[in-house]
Amino acid sequence: MPRKSRSTQSPQEQPTRKPRSRKPSLPSLAQVVAECISALPFAFGADPTAPTLFPNLADRPLAEQPDGAGTGDLLRAGIAAQIAADRAAGLSGADLRAKYSGPGCPTNAGLSGPMRRKVLRQYGHGSIVARSYVQYADGAPRAGSAHARQHGPHAAQRVAAALDALAQEQTDAADFREQGKALRAASLPVPRDAGKRADAFRAMRRDALAQAAATR
Repeated sequence: MPRKSRSTQSPQEQPTRKPRSRKPSLPSLAQVVAECISALPFAFGADPTAPTLFPNLADRPLAEQPDGAGTGDLLRAGIAAQIAADRAAGLSGADLRAKYSGPGCPTNAGLSGPMRRKVLRQYGHGSIVARSYVQYADGAPRAGSAHARQHGPHAAQRVAAALDALAQEQTDAADFREQGKALRAASLPVPRDAGKRADAFRAMRRDALAQAAATR
């Protein structure tokens, strides 16, 4: 018995299949934070209503939050975390102003000292703020040039102590469930014991801060 052909249409007459269109992948929070920093979120002399400025960052879809709900503050928190990492790594005030406000930014404009202290404290990085103009947050005397502080004999110890303090501060600010969620997102083991979970979270944050400081 002859087999029935599956189609009586010629290849020219058969309908062509439409190629599947892939949805564009959303950027990660880290990618958007880097993009915001390159756009100078504390640009001096900018229009106060500019959407790229730190206070005006709007919600936008991210890989972590596709609906974009509340991501404006996530971006500000990410920028504050990078400022803290840069400060812990030894960048001077002039370096920070150049990176976040643009080259040639005056001392009292852009990411000025008062603005840095305000942002760092507001987003949970108060440990990196110097207690005074004569003492660093780790208790070391605040003396010498920025070059000496970054490259002097105790520069490495000061950076390590600052990163440790930041990691501890972030650990204290995250509750048991938030720590577990962050460890899980990083594909790391999630201990059930509260002390061990805090240690794992602190080590993860310490590594992330060190990596951020190394790529400043």
